[in-house]
Amino acid sequence: MGLVSAKPHRTDADRCTVLYYRSGTLIAADSVNHPRDHLTVKRALASAATIDPVRAADRAAPLKTLVTPLR
Repeated sequence: MGLVSAKPHRTDADRCTVLYYRSGTLIAADSVNHPRDHLTVKRALASAATIDPVRAADRAAPLKTLVTPLR
């Protein structure tokens, strides 16, 4: 398998999204009270896309603007 890293993308008092990566590639996410982020990750994974972990650290950027195709 390999090491999996988790990167918090959004954390507010009432909602959060955590992205999980293996070798720099998005593999999963957990979201609480954040349906927009949940659907963004679901669509990205279904279409063989990822979200760069460095760019995901920018909590001001909407997650959907960070989705890029896998190379």
